Amino acid sequence: MPARPVPPLMSAAVLGLGLALAAPATLAPAPAAAQEQQEAATGPSAVVQDFQSTLLQAMKTDGFQARYDMLEQPVKDAFWLDVMIRTAVGRDWREASDAQQQALIDVFGDMTTAQYAARFHEYNGQEFRVLGTDEGPRGTTIVRTEITRKVKEPVQISYVLAERQGRWGVVDILAGKGVSELATKRSEYASILARQGVDGLIESLRIKSRELTDG
Repeated sequence: MPARPVPPLMSAAVLGLGLALAAPATLAPAPAAAQEQQEAATGPSAVVQDFQSTLLQAMKTDGFQARYDMLEQPVKDAFWLDVMIRTAVGRDWREASDAQQQALIDVFGDMTTAQYAARFHEYNGQEFRVLGTDEGPRGTTIVRTEITRKVKEPVQISYVLAERQGRWGVVDILAGKGVSELATKRSEYASILARQGVDGLIESLRIKSRELTDG
């Protein structure tokens, strides 16, 4: 399938992915049938479907903390959180200490989980559908999905996934007509980094996570 045009905002966001993604591990080739089964179970679409299945369960669960606990590990499993925050931080990542880098990964994961627990809080007959896949930039795959709703138009969401060490993970999300969440975060974080540095960004993400937790 020919690759679709890449939205400009997404193009800007993925410029840092080449550095953020570690080189894939060298794996022995599997037999064709086994490889097809493995791809069906662990490929980009399967990663998205598994995560969206958990989101659907979360929507039917009362209580922020219960939803957070339900989503915490699936978020870590489905997303390359370290790749996303490193790309969003940009060149300041190289200047950060090991402790600062780990703190950024941890608080970014907390905030991401809190965002999903806060946003997907009510079930009114919504369903998730995978519409198809497209080739993305820098070896990524874009999985197009939609959320169908009973009385409103479907919501289009595309997940950008990259493969690392034999496993696929989400590195960006495109909403609507292709607005990149990673590009938006990159712009927002650059402003905070310019004023407050890496520690300021860590604290800002902690505050956002607490605000979501407190409702």
